[in-house]
Amino acid sequence: MHGSSPLTEANLCMKFESSFSWKDWVRLRDTWNAVVTSQSQIHRHAEQLDKIVSEESSYRNYASDIQNRQIMIQIVERNVNKARELVRTARYQLNAFNSALSQMSAMFKSQEENDSQTEHRILELNNQNAEMRLELSRLRNELVFRRRHMLKSLYELFFPPKLKHSSSAALLVFKRQCFCSNFDAIRSLHFPSVPARLGHNDAELSSAAGFIVQLLLAISHILDIPLKHLLLFNGSRSAIFSRSSLERFDLFSTSSAKSQRNRLDQAMYMLSEVIVQLRAESGVVSKETDRPIRLVQELLLSFIGSHRFVSVVLHNRTDK
Repeated sequence: MHGSSPLTEANLCMKFESSFSWKDWVRLRDTWNAVVTSQSQIHRHAEQLDKIVSEESSYRNYASDIQNRQIMIQIVERNVNKARELVRTARYQLNAFNSALSQMSAMFKSQEENDSQTEHRILELNNQNAEMRLELSRLRNELVFRRRHMLKSLYELFFPPKLKHSSSAALLVFKRQCFCSNFDAIRSLHFPSVPARLGHNDAELSSAAGFIVQLLLAISHILDIPLKHLLLFNGSRSAIFSRSSLERFDLFSTSSAKSQRNRLDQAMYMLSEVIVQLRAESGVVSKETDRPIRLVQELLLSFIGSHRFVSVVLHNRTDK
C-alpha cells in the first residue's frame, strides 16, 4: 500500500461512489443556513426577551410608583375639595362681611348726614339760645332794676329823709318818752327792740308794727319770697300766724295782763324771724336779731346800693 503510486490511489478513489448528491448537499447547506439563521433569530429574540423582562421589572416599579402617585393624587384631590369648601365658606363669609360693611357704610353715611343736620340744628339752637339768653339777661336786668326802683321807693316811703331844718324830735308822731340807746323808727314811729318793749307807748308800738308788716309783705311780693310766718296787715291791729300751728299772735296790746304781754313779745320775736329769713334768702347775715326796724332798714339799703354786706342777692327768685 505504501509502495503504490499516486495513480493507483486515484484510481482507487474513483472506484468509491458518493453517498449524497449535489442536491442533498445544497439542501443540507440550506438547512444549515436556516439553522444558523434560526439560532441567530433565537439569540436576537432571547436578547429582546431579556430586555423585555428587564423592562417589565422597571414597569412594575413604575406601576408601583404610579399607584403610589395615584393614592397621593386622591389625597391631594380630597385636600383640594376641602380647600374648595373652605374657599366657598370664606367667599360666603366675605360676601356676608361685604354686605354688612356696605350696610354699615350706608348707616354711617346716614349717621353723618344726621350728625350734620343735628350740628346745623344745634348751631341754629345755639344762636337762638344766645338771642334768648340776651333777651333773658335784658329782662333780668330790667327786673332787677325795677325791683331796685320799687325797693328804693319803699325805703323812701317808710323811711323818709329828714328835713334839713327839722330836728329828730320834731319829726316824731308821738313825743319821745323812752331812754333807748338805739332809737329805731319807721314813718316817724318808734319801734323798740323786743327786750326793751316795756315802757313804750302801745299805740305807737302797734302802729309801727303795722307799718313793718306792710313793708315786709311788699318786700315779699317784690322779691317773690314766701315768708316763714303768715302776716296779716290791718293797720295798727295787724297780726302774725304760725305756719305750723296756724296760731294767731296780735301785734297790738289789748290788755295789761301778763299772758297778753307774753303773746305780744312772741309776736315781735316772730316778726324778727321773718325779717331774718328775708335777709338770709338775700344772702345777708343777721346779728342783732332783736331790732326789727334796723334789720329791715339795712336790707333795703343793701338792695338800693347804699349799704354793703358780704353778699346780697337781689334777683334770687327771678327764675320763677
